[in-house]
Amino acid sequence: MNVNLIDIIKHLELDYPKEAAYDWDNVGLQIGNANQRAKKVLITLDCTKEVVKEAIQLKADMILSHHPLIFKPISSITIDTPRGWTILNLIKHNIALYAMHTNFDVSDGGMNDVFCDLLGVQNRSLLDDQEGIGRIGDIEPVSFDDFVAHLRQTFSIDAIRLIGSKRETISKVAMSLGSGSHHMNPAKKKNADV
Repeated sequence: MNVNLIDIIKHLELDYPKEAAYDWDNVGLQIGNANQRAKKVLITLDCTKEVVKEAIQLKADMILSHHPLIFKPISSITIDTPRGWTILNLIKHNIALYAMHTNFDVSDGGMNDVFCDLLGVQNRSLLDDQEGIGRIGDIEPVSFDDFVAHLRQTFSIDAIRLIGSKRETISKVAMSLGSGSHHMNPAKKKNADV
């Protein structure tokens, strides 16, 4: 199907509105023209040089990135820096860049809910009522070792670091995707096992 970027953007912003992003964040269309046609979209965590090279090779029309390439105003764009090279090549190859960051994190059905679904977290609620990023909920009780094995398999990771004491049984899980160290106290107050 061949649509305009604006159609894709409108669809994304129905569930993940830009207004839901944190004040310091920079989400939305960062590079490109919303009226250009889009047949191929490449989805990534970060818009790096390697991702742009892949998009060029695939003849992608748009990159949908979780982390914004541009957080703050930039004073120069030069090809000898990774960000400058990336921006210049996106423009040169007519590849639009759209970022969905904290608006995707906080929204219902967004990043935290996706991870809850993958881990089987039920009866979930906001971890911190002031911020929508964190979630807390219940899982079927399992041993700590089985929980870690499930994490490793689900997310294809080799190592997990434990900070604090190991609980025998895990039944209440809190999560805060992104830099969520400030959610450790709310997780503790709500009796999360992990």
